[in-house]
Amino acid sequence: MNDHKIKLALIDDHILFRKGIKALMVDSEKMDCLFDTDQGHLFIEWLGAAGALPDVALIDIEMAGMNGIELSEKLQKSFPSIKIIILSMHFRESLVVSLVEKGVRGYLPKNAEPNELLSAIETVHNRGFYFNDTFLKTMHAAFSGNKKNTSDKTLGYGITAREKEVLHLICREFTTQEIADKLFLSVRTVDGHRNNLLQKTGARNSAGLVLFAIRNSIVDPWY
Repeated sequence: MNDHKIKLALIDDHILFRKGIKALMVDSEKMDCLFDTDQGHLFIEWLGAAGALPDVALIDIEMAGMNGIELSEKLQKSFPSIKIIILSMHFRESLVVSLVEKGVRGYLPKNAEPNELLSAIETVHNRGFYFNDTFLKTMHAAFSGNKKNTSDKTLGYGITAREKEVLHLICREFTTQEIADKLFLSVRTVDGHRNNLLQKTGARNSAGLVLFAIRNSIVDPWY
């Protein structure tokens, strides 16, 4: 196995879907599927004995036995380094918000194009989260009622002007190095601002920061 490849796990109870995704991994030459199963508890057992953890886990939300929500919660508690992308046939706004708040890094409908799936995996691995334009616009519309006044909603959270700049760039999927270069800061300083944002907002990761920004109409980089 090439150590530079993104290491994946796939947990989905549709065998044809799993086979299709594994074929994509082979064709991409950028990813390796370390493990796949139709049972969440088998994935947890495998992780307990695995020599190398996957970088990204693709998890179907609707499975028999341990569903994707329960599995995601267990992974966040015991294996937080694994970045989770949820797969689902349906978009349920409140559920997706809840999952992101619990640490999920991305959401994709199961009818997404293969190239989008590959892009989502790479983006989550390299940049920390992935939400497509449809997701962002839907969430933005859902929270549009928050725009009842034009006051700066960062003030109530103690977010500084510099931290707001960093938040804006995080939402635009800039990496830490790219943010540092753009703002003429060190990577360590950007990491400090990111950590401050996480503490002040209560977000668990960059995906949570994006959700916070949408919910509070702090930044609007998608239009």
